[in-house]
Amino acid sequence: SAFTLIGSGAGNFEIDLNGTITLATGVSLDYETTPIYNLTLTATNDAGTSSAKAVTISVINVAESVPSLTPFSGSLSVSESANNGLNIGTVVYSSDTNITSFAIYNSNNNTLSSEFNISLDGIISVEDNSTFDYDNIKFYNVKIQASNSFGNSAFLPITINITNVANTVPTVDNSSFTINENIPNGTTVGNIVLTSGDAPINSIVLKNRSDNTTSSQFTASITGVITSITNIDYESNASYDLYAVASSSIGSSDEANITININNLRNEVIPVLSSFSESVEENITSGTTIGTITVSNSNDLDSNISAFTLIGSGAGNFEIDLNGTITLATGVSLDYETTPIYNLTLTATNDAGTSSAKAVTISVINVAEIKPTLQAFSGSINEDANNNDIIGTFNFVSGDSNISSFTLYDNDGVTINDEFNITTEGVISVKDNSLLDYETTPSYSLKAIATNDAGDSNKVTVTINVNNISDATPLLANFTTTINENINGGSEIGTLTITDSGDSAISSIVIKNRSDNTISTHFEVTNLGTIKTLPNTTIDYESNSSYTLYAIATNTSGDSPEANITITINDLKNEIVPEIETVSLTVTENSSANTIVGAITITDEGDSNISSFTLSGIQATDFTIDSNGTIKVASGAQIDYEEKTTYQLSTFATNSAGNSATVSITIDVTNIAETPPTLSPFVGSINEDASNGTVIGTLEFESGDSVVTNFTIYDDNPNGASSSSYEPSSSSLSIPSSAQNNLSLYTQYFTKNNKKPTSLTSFLDVLNSEEYYTQMSQTSYDNPSSGMFNKLIAITDQLALNNHVPAILEIQSEFYPEGLLDENSISSQRESIFNLHTQIINNY
Repeated sequence: SAFTLIGSGAGNFEIDLNGTITLATGVSLDYETTPIYNLTLTATNDAGTSSAKAVTISVINVAESVPSLTPFSGSLSVSESANNGLNIGTVVYSSDTNITSFAIYNSNNNTLSSEFNISLDGIISVEDNSTFDYDNIKFYNVKIQASNSFGNSAFLPITINITNVANTVPTVDNSSFTINENIPNGTTVGNIVLTSGDAPINSIVLKNRSDNTTSSQFTASITGVITSITNIDYESNASYDLYAVASSSIGSSDEANITININNLRNEVIPVLSSFSESVEENITSGTTIGTITVSNSNDLDSNISAFTLIGSGAGNFEIDLNGTITLATGVSLDYETTPIYNLTLTATNDAGTSSAKAVTISVINVAEIKPTLQAFSGSINEDANNNDIIGTFNFVSGDSNISSFTLYDNDGVTINDEFNITTEGVISVKDNSLLDYETTPSYSLKAIATNDAGDSNKVTVTINVNNISDATPLLANFTTTINENINGGSEIGTLTITDSGDSAISSIVIKNRSDNTISTHFEVTNLGTIKTLPNTTIDYESNSSYTLYAIATNTSGDSPEANITITINDLKNEIVPEIETVSLTVTENSSANTIVGAITITDEGDSNISSFTLSGIQATDFTIDSNGTIKVASGAQIDYEEKTTYQLSTFATNSAGNSATVSITIDVTNIAETPPTLSPFVGSINEDASNGTVIGTLEFESGDSVVTNFTIYDDNPNGASSSSYEPSSSSLSIPSSAQNNLSLYTQYFTKNNKKPTSLTSFLDVLNSEEYYTQMSQTSYDNPSSGMFNKLIAITDQLALNNHVPAILEIQSEFYPEGLLDENSISSQRESIFNLHTQIINNY
């Protein structure tokens, strides 16, 4: 039923019931006033009014006038070297619609400019710079026109100036000039003809054509004026061959030849003198030549020297002729003491003028006329003084020349003294201190002479007293004595003879070991020479039978020479009892009388021979022991394993000093098999298709008193060959507990304690030791079904590893090279291996 437009300017539009929007009657749109209308729209029917939606109506601008261009306030300019595309300026314009084009025309013919371009933004830029040349065209007159959809603007005239870019270097013309020699520095020589080019000249350089070095005689200003900068001398150089180069910011000119000729002028060379220095003795006579002046440019002079002139204090004492020879003036004598040196100046004159002044120095050499004068000297020095130690200094007058030498003589005034030295300054010092000895020469009476250029001085007496210094060290005599061992600490053992105590009291005497120079820890000596044993020390013959020592005594002068000390120790007998060790031995049962069981280990017999050993313990009478500690089976003794498996005995050794400590002896009895096995009858059955290795049953038996080594099954004929053999195992045999324990426990004991026997005896000792059974009594057996056999092999292995029976190594290699075997590996050789190991156990 209705559409409704809402918003600013909504009244400018109408909308019918079909939704068509039209411009309202009497209304016109203006882009410049309202370029866009932002409205909202709703629609209404019987159900209600819709939600509002945006209605946007944009007004399109329509051109109504041509563009307007604003004139430039001045002209534009661009360099003749500008690049294409360079912006020159921007045209200011106004237009009610977008500019559709800009055009730039040549003002003279209305053709489009080929040199310049203008963009739609009014930016003027270089289009083609190839025609830019300031020297040909200095400006361009152009006109600009802009267009929009309404039409073309009026033409805007513009002048674009071309700015000059300097690119022409200077030019210099060849020139020739003539000048007089000796012109003053800064004199103008002439003007160079030149042009500056496109930029001002900033320098002109003059160089020598011969070596291209800058001229040191002439310079040129930037305007081309040449001036002299040093003395110009025809005799040195009659002409100068130069060249000039002018430079500007653009570059440098070509070289232009510059020739400067010099006019020779006469009488212009002034003498040039060299400084003069000479020395003469003060006693020379009048007319003596002192020296000749050097005229360094004498060969170049163009007129003769007419005069030499000496100026200065004392100049009248000398004369100089036209040859420059200086002599002592008539009636004049020189005196060093009055005037030792003459500092004068000299000039020479010729037709060209007077030279510059040069120094003339005449030194007067003193001639000695007065000899030195000495005064007697007395001083003292310690007898232990060092070389060059100063004793004192002479009082003397040197005369009229320096002292050249001092000489010290012995008292005879002829022989040069060796002990002392003297300098030219009169300082007396020690020359050779090895000659100073108060005891030999307590005082020296000498003579001294000083010498200068005039001669020798008077001879004077020199007295030098030598101060006595204590320097005698003590002197000891060698000492030898003998003492008993076990002497008490602090006991006096003798007196060290002090041959000479030196020149002061002895402050200490030290006894040292000759072997290592350490202070003795057993003996000491007093300052009077009494030698004692140190308190709490022990003198023991067995530890040390003698002492080689030395003694040094000290006083304020130093240490004495070493004195040898030898102290011998007497051995006192019967004081050390023997020392023995506990042993474990084995004996085979049924051993006969005097069978050696073993020996006691004696670690120290003491200080006298062992006279006897004493055995004690239960059934100790079954054995004997001699003074060497050897134990044997006693006569009448019955060694029976079944009755006694181990003897626990004790013993001690006796020498002159007494009895040793009592030690234990363990003797294990080795069993010998005496009772054969007994078998019970066996009845069994087997299927005829039974495979090899099938178990039929177990034979009951008593093993006797040793391990069953093998079973043999014979055919009905007892003397026939065996049909098979069987290796026993602990599961099918009743092995005596003693044998089983011995083998099993040994293997477990070895593994647990990592003990290897070092001999067959020690191997059996381990098997029979009390320690062995005590440690193994609680040990269970491993793998009882096969453990017995493997334990036999284990024992054999240990014997082989220790090389006790070399044959075992061959057996090991032959039967089981890879070590212990399991049941399956052994089965093919069970009889051979079993017999072998049983034999080993029985034998050892």
